[in-house]
Amino acid sequence: MKITAVNGSPRGADSNSGEVIRLLRDALPQDVAWQEVQARGKERPTPEGLTSGILLITFPLYVDGLPSGLIRWLQEYRDLCHASPVDQKVYAVANCGFHEGEQNRSALAMVEAFAVSAGLSWCGGVGIGTGEMIRGLKSVPPEAGIRRPVITALKTLGEAMTGQTALKENLYTRHNLPWMVYKIAGEAGWRSRGRKNGVRTKDLSARPFGA
Repeated sequence: MKITAVNGSPRGADSNSGEVIRLLRDALPQDVAWQEVQARGKERPTPEGLTSGILLITFPLYVDGLPSGLIRWLQEYRDLCHASPVDQKVYAVANCGFHEGEQNRSALAMVEAFAVSAGLSWCGGVGIGTGEMIRGLKSVPPEAGIRRPVITALKTLGEAMTGQTALKENLYTRHNLPWMVYKIAGEAGWRSRGRKNGVRTKDLSARPFGA
């Protein structure tokens, strides 16, 4: 089995989407052949991707949708599929900074629409909330309670990919962290980034165009 893993994050390999690919590689059999490609900037799809039985698309949520670089890559990949039709299964993993994994629902529907338009088989995906924690927790054991919901969802996806079967429905999950704790941690991080860039805390709430 060969998998083409498409990293749609503008951050490239050192991103939450890149870490998702690594987690899935660890979950799948070692004899699986992988081709990882970046879908950002000047990268373009190649016919080599059509030789894989599975197309895995990972990306961060951008305004309830896909990053522009990934959109362009998928459009060009669709054109390749129209020129040389293939029997390929499509899976996807979207992650977002919102607490709820369900916030990725529209983005996964967009990937499904891509698969249909390209003549490929949509097999489902995973939407992950608290996405910024994926890389932040990579040194924490996978079996730790805070990681368990996300790791379990990715393992379920990996099993479907191994069997080349479709998920019964998209899976939505998040790390095991209460909403209020996540909110407080996120706001603290926002203030810290502001200070590093010369922005005062009170300026973060500024409304220069307000009444």
